[in-house]
Amino acid sequence: MSDLSWNIWGAVAAALGFLVPALGSWIKSLYLTSKLKTLKKLIDETQEQLTLARWEGLLVDPVEYAHMHGKLWHARERMEAAGAQIHARSSGMISNLKGICSLALSSQVNLNIKEVNQVRVQLLKRSSQERKKLASTRSLMDLPNRADYQESLKSGVDDDVDSSSLDE
Repeated sequence: MSDLSWNIWGAVAAALGFLVPALGSWIKSLYLTSKLKTLKKLIDETQEQLTLARWEGLLVDPVEYAHMHGKLWHARERMEAAGAQIHARSSGMISNLKGICSLALSSQVNLNIKEVNQVRVQLLKRSSQERKKLASTRSLMDLPNRADYQESLKSGVDDDVDSSSLDE
């Protein structure tokens, strides 16, 4: 073999060594189970941000908190329902509708991800606005910090919506 053919096969092997794993990870990201894990992580992180924003006093309106909390609650319900269908399908219980079910579930999970992202954006905008207001009126030393929040979680302080404040 000449050096030219050796270099060509080396280039082909290098290209395949790069493209095959990249293509494999892209295909894996399209799996419904991967999308479901992404959605679960997104909901959990958004819920934590919502609780932290309320604890820090950045989200004081109980109706707004209840609205965001409700959207996340419904997103979690839809995620669990989709997860049950995905796991049932993957174990062979719905074999006749694999293609249609896959498309329907995929679009349902994608829509759920989009809705959770909208809640997240709304929460971050609101938190940013309130943080600016608080920073202009109070000293930064007076603002609660994340370590205090973590400590309150360990002590078992619950920050769920007080139903009496919603009746007003």
